[in-house]
Amino acid sequence: MIFIGLSKVPLSPRIVTSEALKCGHAIKVEWMPPLKAKSTISSVSGYELVLTSQSDSMQQTINLSSEVRSHEFNGLKVNAAYKVNLRAKNSEGFGLSAEEQITTTAGKAKK
Repeated sequence: MIFIGLSKVPLSPRIVTSEALKCGHAIKVEWMPPLKAKSTISSVSGYELVLTSQSDSMQQTINLSSEVRSHEFNGLKVNAAYKVNLRAKNSEGFGLSAEEQITTTAGKAKK
């Protein structure tokens, strides 16, 4: 018998801003921490942020502390599509991902 109980991993964080900077050569991502669903869920201990290029095999994975609420990826291609995945972690493991699609342009990002 398999018992599926309530997970103790954090809920998904919420991406509030994702924009291209530096003439399309950088992407800045800002987020809000996940809401606490139950008092039994331990606090967020950090975040994993993954940037993947949609046109080649480039992928960057960044692990950040729980105090951090933004990150800037630099050295990117202009007029390229990227996917950002963000997930919170605690002592129980990783929660669900928040995801954004971003296309860098010389002026701004397109979602």
